[in-house]
Amino acid sequence: MLWTMLMPAGGGGRTSAHRRGEALDAVEIAGQTPGGRARQPDHDDGRRTRQGQRDDHRDSGLHRGLAARQSGTVPRAAERGYRTKGLGGRCRSARHMGHNAPTSQLELSPVLTGDARRSTSPGRDGAWTRASVLTAAVIVCVAYFLGAQLGLQLRLPGATPSVLWPPNALLTSALLLVPPRHWPIILLAALPAHLTLSMGTEWPAAMIGLLFLTNCSEALIGATLLRRVSDAPNRFDSLERLFAFVLSVAVCAPILSSFLDAAVVSSFSAESYWGVWRARTFANVLTALTVVPAAVIISGKARP
Repeated sequence: MLWTMLMPAGGGGRTSAHRRGEALDAVEIAGQTPGGRARQPDHDDGRRTRQGQRDDHRDSGLHRGLAARQSGTVPRAAERGYRTKGLGGRCRSARHMGHNAPTSQLELSPVLTGDARRSTSPGRDGAWTRASVLTAAVIVCVAYFLGAQLGLQLRLPGATPSVLWPPNALLTSALLLVPPRHWPIILLAALPAHLTLSMGTEWPAAMIGLLFLTNCSEALIGATLLRRVSDAPNRFDSLERLFAFVLSVAVCAPILSSFLDAAVVSSFSAESYWGVWRARTFANVLTALTVVPAAVIISGKARP
């Protein structure tokens, strides 16, 4: 009886202080202060939240950078010049990765040097004004005339192909130096020289025109292929660039264009198709190997 009187009513063994403590805990769990006001977040919680966001940005940026490298989105030539940056920067190479998101500690920024800058930038195309293009066209016309005159003198008796035919190699050299948007002007500049020299031969007019097209086709094939496979088509200072030149200009272009040339010559004369093809392929391969590098190097040094 005495024990029952000493026990607090409804306490179940707990004092009023205990009950007040549990009530305060319940209020704080609900996000309010005992006065009914919302509990302000602790500064430590804000710091932890910001740190978590930075970690998420870092992890996502790292993932995107690695994915871009694995998928080949980042150009190989530009990747050699990339450097790492610290946190807090904006991705300056986002055009290579396809996003503008903040980058990670391994952010890629295109700091290109030397050859990589030449291969990824537009190059010197912007320096080709109308006057410089017209000057190049006049030079091509004169060079084509002199080269064709030399080639006609080197023809074997009774054969159409020459032992050496410099005009095609000179056209190829011009296309390697001039931006592709000016190629039609360069090719048309050689037409007057071709017609002037060919009219003095016994060839029909149709054959003369078709032979000019085969000459232009060889220059177009060689210049286009070399621009595709080489990072610097007008340079021959490394084994990779030299191999690309030989494969594109000295092998593929003469072989492929000789099929068309042999078909034209055999259609207008009694010469054998494969005899013309062999003679023209050998002559143009030899000319490409000797004339194109010399003409490109000399013209590149002469141009400011």
